[in-house]
Amino acid sequence: MTTTTAGASLRSTLDRLPDRPGVYMMKGRQGTAIYVGKAKNLRQRVRAYFQPGQRDGRRQFRALLRSVRSIDFIMTASEQEALLLEAIQIRALRPRYNVSLKENREYPYIRLTRQHYPRLLATHAFVDDGSRYFGPFSDIRAMYQTLELVVRQFGLRTCRHRLPAANRVPCLEYHLHRCSAPCSGGLSEADYDLAVQRAISLIEGRDSAYLECLRARMAAAAVSRNYEQAARLRDQLRALEFMRNRQKVWLDEPLNRDVVGCARHGCRAGCCLLVFRDGHLRASRHQVLTGCPADTDTHIVLDFLRRQYGPVDPEYPFPDEIQTTAAQPGLPELRRLAGPNRPAPVWIVPEAHPVIQDLAARNARYLLEIKPPDRP
Repeated sequence: MTTTTAGASLRSTLDRLPDRPGVYMMKGRQGTAIYVGKAKNLRQRVRAYFQPGQRDGRRQFRALLRSVRSIDFIMTASEQEALLLEAIQIRALRPRYNVSLKENREYPYIRLTRQHYPRLLATHAFVDDGSRYFGPFSDIRAMYQTLELVVRQFGLRTCRHRLPAANRVPCLEYHLHRCSAPCSGGLSEADYDLAVQRAISLIEGRDSAYLECLRARMAAAAVSRNYEQAARLRDQLRALEFMRNRQKVWLDEPLNRDVVGCARHGCRAGCCLLVFRDGHLRASRHQVLTGCPADTDTHIVLDFLRRQYGPVDPEYPFPDEIQTTAAQPGLPELRRLAGPNRPAPVWIVPEAHPVIQDLAARNARYLLEIKPPDRP
């Protein structure tokens, strides 16, 4: 991940692009994102824009290239992850040239209704009734597979009945073992809510034990030559793995959090800052610092953040939380970091979202490899 200025620095960025999947963000004169795209190979895709004679006949394409002043990119672990990150950033940033140059894809969400005995539904529309939403999901098939799996596994209802209701007879879904029939009073609301929370854990990719159980069942089915069942379990496992991977670019909570990755080599340290606002990955910042090898990771991270946090930015307000693997500093240092008229951020460890921390660390390591030391 890197950001450059126009001219020679822009050409230097093109030379340092990695042969890896990721998302690139082209920015205009004011540093505003004007185009966001994904790439299976960042180096090949982005450099293709600037090849001599590269034209597609559209005025928007020529206007885009004239407007580019800097390029920011974030490496991802896979092309699928890049696809999701692209969709989220387009939704959040609404870049000018994405509207003209590509179809505006609307990815679906999973909706948890706000009612007694809530339901999990696939949807494209938002209902302002207090429902909770998970998504968007770029792999629509994986989303539907996961939704069907969790609804059946935990016996969640799919009917529209208003519950609780007295003396209702269980429907066919109950007799097919697809629903726990809370409508008949056979399951308390507390137990049903517990089942819903377990389903949400799978949707959010947080139930590692269930994934291991699926792997063991798939292996057992393959050994017994029950290949049809092994294939079904394989598809379920792939869908749930997608749910886990998407947590790298989405928090599923409306948090204002900055995630800092740090990599060190000798007297140099590469730092990557992922800016999450309202749960979305909105921006990324970076720097290579030079300093004493005796400096702790905490000192390096604080030094990096002081250089990033200036006056109040209305587009990206000061974070409520800072997530990093570095040890927590004292409260006075956090207050100095925030500055006047801003509350000190909460310093948190990455256990809640370790895959996001891995994304920041991976980009910090790559930055350290490709970028020469910044001048003090």
